[in-house]
Amino acid sequence: MHRTRRWGGMGIIAAVAFALCAAPALAQKTELLVYTALETDQIKAYEDAFKKANPNIDLKWVRDSTGVITSKLLAEKANPQADVVFGVSASSLAVFDNEGMLLPYAPKGLDKVSAKYREQKAFALGVHDSSANLGEVIGPLALGFLLNFFDWRTS
Repeated sequence: MHRTRRWGGMGIIAAVAFALCAAPALAQKTELLVYTALETDQIKAYEDAFKKANPNIDLKWVRDSTGVITSKLLAEKANPQADVVFGVSASSLAVFDNEGMLLPYAPKGLDKVSAKYREQKAFALGVHDSSANLGEVIGPLALGFLLNFFDWRTS
């Protein structure tokens, strides 16, 4: 019985020692490096939503124009630094695809999107501003409506 107590006490000491040594590593937050061409005022909304869903991950942003971000990523091809590339042009993504620099990505719920609307390679997820898309739809409709009342050939 004496031996059992002794080993039990050693186990507690070992567990406490492990906890003390591991605590700093467990307490550290993960940091993701994000390269983006989004405007500074656009980044805040994405960052706030991300932090709300992932409180133990800090985002470090590298923000510049699409051309600079594209050049930076191409220069780092052999030793990539960015964890995430977000908000660059589709033409830049095509360059990265041709260079073999993209990894497949499938967001949660992708299986609910019809296959005919998905990129088969699963390399990119497009996010578009709804206001621009709405303008492209409503603009021609509004013009057509106004042409019923006004003749474009007269002033």
